[in-house]
Amino acid sequence: MLKQKLRDLFIVQTIKHTLDFLGAWPILIGIVIAVSGTAWTWLSAAPLQILGLTSFSTIVAAIYVALLPRLIQTLYATTVYDRPDVTIWSRANTLRLYQAACLLADVEPRNPVPTPARGYLHLLLSAARDGQLKIEAGLVNPASEARTTDLKQYIASIGCHWFA
Repeated sequence: MLKQKLRDLFIVQTIKHTLDFLGAWPILIGIVIAVSGTAWTWLSAAPLQILGLTSFSTIVAAIYVALLPRLIQTLYATTVYDRPDVTIWSRANTLRLYQAACLLADVEPRNPVPTPARGYLHLLLSAARDGQLKIEAGLVNPASEARTTDLKQYIASIGCHWFA
């Protein structure tokens, strides 16, 4: 009964989610820094104002230390995409729309479509649905095939450059 009440408390849930989000080590290091700074100020017989200022500063520093690993992880969470070998792809007579979108975005064609090519895929799908781009089959989807001559002609008509 008491365990259930503790689990339902907002502060307990907040602490649990924070530890899950950041991990335990940065939080523990931050707490050690805050306690150490406060204890050092208290032991050096500093005035109350200095003790309050130092305590606040070390707590803020502890928060930054706790968030630093997450910040670094976020900054380096970029994806590098392989560039396609255009000599192979330029020999194809037909391409699927997702392949053409990837080649226009200068990334290796694959499904699911990488983020840089999604705008081009939407453009090609819209053009195929509106009849501006002829496709081989009647149903328009990312796997629909189109002749490269038709793709080149449509891409040139909207002012983009074909990959080859």
